[in-house]
Amino acid sequence: MNKETDFNPYIGKIVRKLSNRKFKSGLKENTVKGIISHPHLNIPAFTFVEDESYVECRRCVLVNRKPEHIIMGIMVIICIGMIVKVIISHYTR
Repeated sequence: MNKETDFNPYIGKIVRKLSNRKFKSGLKENTVKGIISHPHLNIPAFTFVEDESYVECRRCVLVNRKPEHIIMGIMVIICIGMIVKVIISHYTR
């Protein structure tokens, strides 16, 4: 079995490095674009949407966002929108 296919479900998903270091993009999380054979190690490596780098698959983990974090983020965005609306209405009177 091709080891690269073991990581196919990761394509389109967000990963971070186990070391918690940033990717070349400067971000701590990147979106998996594809899987290649690492040019030097000949093992599976991820390529990314955000930059042209590659990282060994075994050095990355899937980012699992919990539903409550997503809901909290939406609530924060709504609150910020309401605050901006109040500020704009105050200065356009």
